[in-house]
Parts: sequence; structure tokens; C-alpha cells
Amino acid sequence: MLLHRRRVDTGGQRTERQRPKQRPKRPNDKALREEIDMTAKIGDRVKVHYTGTLVDGTEFDTSREREPLEFTLGDETMLPDFEAAVIGMVEGERKTITIPCEGAYGEQDASLNLDVPRDALPTDVELSVGTVLQATGPEGQSASFRVVSVEEDQVAMDGNHPLAGLDLTFQLELVEIA
Repeated sequence: MLLHRRRVDTGGQRTERQRPKQRPKRPNDKALREEIDMTAKIGDRVKVHYTGTLVDGTEFDTSREREPLEFTLGDETMLPDFEAAVIGMVEGERKTITIPCEGAYGEQDASLNLDVPRDALPTDVELSVGTVLQATGPEGQSASFRVVSVEEDQVAMDGNHPLAGLDLTFQLELVEIA
């Protein structure tokens, strides 16, 4: 069965029924998007492009050459200050934040700098500055140590995170709220 729309002569005037329907547009104005609560909030899955730099401008990481970082706000997988900066952003918004070392990977911990006799390390591993070795503690916990110097009978290693003791700056762009 075919249904046909019946034409009504209105004398050339448009009636409410005859107006073409318009699709609602996604608001582009940040204030309007915030007003209708299109901001990132706890529980939202978000995609964020970021570039991380040190105080001197050295870039240590970026997502710009790959897919944006995707995570759920509130699941505590990100640095707390990084996550807090994304909360309240709207899609397309950009901001720059600086996280002091205490809010990132902490201060350098001198107790994590070790001098290990070379003969206590595996002989099948090529030891050079920058090599990262994995160690297992007495209770099965895993730790990473970066070789900082190699002597004939001793190896100096650092168990701190490579960014420990450093303030981190991030340029953020909220790409999507899922």
C-alpha cells in the first residue's frame, strides 16, 4: 500500500506543517556546550591528544603521530593532575598544564640508586648505559633499573622512573567524549 501526502492549498502561505525539518546542530560555542553539559566528567571514556615536555622544552612523549590516548575518567590509570585537567573540557578544547614532580613521578629517591657487583648480574645481558633490567623482589614484585654506568667490577643502576624529579608540561586536546 502506498501512502500519499495530500496537498492543501494555503494560498501561497507556508503553514507550520510545511516547514522543512532541520537537523539539530551540535553546538560549537564552548559556553553553550558547557551549559548543556557536554563537558568531560567522571565515568566518560575520552580520547586525548597530548604532547609532554620538560621545563627546558625537551619533548618526552606525544600522541600526535599515533592514535589519541583513550581512557576512562575516574579509573585512576592516568596521573591524577592529567586526569583532573581533562575533566570539564569540551571536545576540541585545548589547554596546557604543568604538573610538578610531586604530582607526577615524585622526587628522585636516592635509595633506588644501587651499585651492584658485575658478577651478580646475568652474564648473557649486554650491559651499557641506558639498558633497562627487570628485577623481582622477595615478595614477587617487579622493578625496573636503568644502567647509569658500567665499571669493570661494578654497575651503577637507578630504579627511579626516568621522569622522577622533573616537572612535566602537557599540551592537551580533547578529541572525543565517547
